[in-house]
Amino acid sequence: MQFDSHEEFESWLETQSQEVCVAIGCRAALRVWPIILANSNWRYGDDSFEKQKSLVLRTGWGLVTTAAAVVGKDYPELRESAYEAAISNTSAEQHLTGRGDASLLHMARLQATRSVRHNCVTVGGTVFTAGIPVFSSTNAANFASIEMAGLVTLAQAQHDADFPPEDMLRQPLWHDTGPPEGLRPEDIGETILDTNPHFSFFKRWYDGMVAGKPLPTDLLTRIVTEIDRETWESGAETVATEIAQIEADWNAQKADNTNRAPEFEPNTVAHLFDYPRSRSASLALASNTIIQNFEVFQSQTTQWLNETPEFLKPLEAVPASLDRIAEILATQSRSAETEQALREEIGRLNARIADLEIKLSKATEDADVKSKPWFGSVKYVTGGLAAAMGAVIWIAQDDKGPAHKCENISAYWEYFGGTPWQCLEVDRPVSLPKTDLPPTWEV
Repeated sequence: MQFDSHEEFESWLETQSQEVCVAIGCRAALRVWPIILANSNWRYGDDSFEKQKSLVLRTGWGLVTTAAAVVGKDYPELRESAYEAAISNTSAEQHLTGRGDASLLHMARLQATRSVRHNCVTVGGTVFTAGIPVFSSTNAANFASIEMAGLVTLAQAQHDADFPPEDMLRQPLWHDTGPPEGLRPEDIGETILDTNPHFSFFKRWYDGMVAGKPLPTDLLTRIVTEIDRETWESGAETVATEIAQIEADWNAQKADNTNRAPEFEPNTVAHLFDYPRSRSASLALASNTIIQNFEVFQSQTTQWLNETPEFLKPLEAVPASLDRIAEILATQSRSAETEQALREEIGRLNARIADLEIKLSKATEDADVKSKPWFGSVKYVTGGLAAAMGAVIWIAQDDKGPAHKCENISAYWEYFGGTPWQCLEVDRPVSLPKTDLPPTWEV
């Protein structure tokens, strides 16, 4: 999106939703956070690094809170956390102001902190500050480097305006240009995120935000709402311990080992890390197709059905697995733990497809099913079923088992009046049929 002046951009921001302003403000503040993170910027006294740790914790708390609020802004606990983070960053800002340091570096740190604080205020709902976080970030870049850095930082914030809030967070932080001189990694050097293990969570989170691969919102929400202000201000070691416990609990819940299906888990998932963002987007699309098809089916059968027919329940459960696999690929770097999480979730997905094949086969032999008044509406989930099979084949790569299941399920599906589809090679998994829609369905 093009703006002719700072004023025009600010006027545009004032007409946007809170989510848009918070997303743009969060990314603007993140672009200058390295001014605070850089170890080389804090070599001015024995207590300098202690001051750095405190400021990194306070601004990091505010940044994570505003990032979570882009998606979950309606949670009262998030607004409360943002309000508390704003107070904490106000205190930090006042401390910086009271030092009487007029150096450009000091002014850059002050403006970077102010950017975080104003964005927290917007989330907290006390004052709607619109463009202030953006222009504070621009000032920080100017103080820390050369004037061109501020102009580039502002241009990047304007580029963010091309995207809806949640999609914005999935774009590289610096889009296609990379950071300007003065904010490049080689200019910043080592940061506290690199050298202090107590900031390992913030390193993973920040690296993900830079790459456009944010950590899951529900995890961020738990971290910023379950850790109180006193803890955030007590020190990095205490905060790191709290975050580690929350992450462990979160991962345990996500693992859901009670329904593992080891016999269906693949031996390798290495290929899924080739172009993971593209794969994640494709799986999310398949999941949405299934969900939308079931919405059509349910709208047509509401007078007869209170729940999904038994033979369709495995398909209805597939989006949960696809979404989890997509989430892992989009937000987590490759590691032994990530690969194991993928294997387990793919195992659950494959188990559901195997169950679907069995139940469809039995349903075709059950004359009572065909006599049901809702039988003719089953065809409305054809596109979702084909999308599910395409995703399973694509995930499997060289394993031909899912392709055989796809052929069997396609053959069974003709019994229900659905359009059959062609199961192809791995690089083009499924030739999708045109989705059947009822005459009264609006799209």
